[in-house]
Amino acid sequence: MSCGLTNEETRPVGNLAVCDNQSRFDSHDLQPGDTVELAEPRNLIAAQCGTAPEVLSRTFRRLEEDGLLSAAPRYVTVHQPDRLRELAEHIE
Repeated sequence: MSCGLTNEETRPVGNLAVCDNQSRFDSHDLQPGDTVELAEPRNLIAAQCGTAPEVLSRTFRRLEEDGLLSAAPRYVTVHQPDRLRELAEHIE
């Protein structure tokens, strides 16, 4: 499962799997305003991450509340990629 990344100018930036580790996250040139199109429905993404859809939804909501991203059913817009990278450093 991977996601096609484009920014607001629809410039391709690469692919990013939702459950990837820090090294893969760092390999993507995410900029504020980049939009990630989710290649799978959220329930499948949650299953592939080994969690429940409700947990994934709460996680997206918390990241939205913290101003890191905006989530729609099939898209995520990144607002603070540096802070997301910092969070990813603590996930193994």
